[in-house]
Amino acid sequence: MKKGFTLVELLIAVSIIALILGVIFINWRVQIDRGYDTLRKKHLNDIKRAFEEYYNDKGCYPAATILANCGGPELQPYLPTIPCDPVSRLPYKYVPVDDT
Repeated sequence: MKKGFTLVELLIAVSIIALILGVIFINWRVQIDRGYDTLRKKHLNDIKRAFEEYYNDKGCYPAATILANCGGPELQPYLPTIPCDPVSRLPYKYVPVDDT
């Protein structure tokens, strides 16, 4: 009698392992994307708070180009550096209603 695995048994084992790894990889990617979304929400909340403080001090909101310089100090002392999108490293878009 020969010892070993049949082709069907090997295919089933490989399929189960591939399925488990696929589920783990997809879940891992979803968790990373959720982390980026959380960081974006924090950045937008920080920008909102900085704009409100700016308005309280100066009576108007900042210019439309204030967020163009990622990592720049344009909003100091309200915000140490201007945050960027964590994935694309592009600045967040700020469109004021008017120039006041």
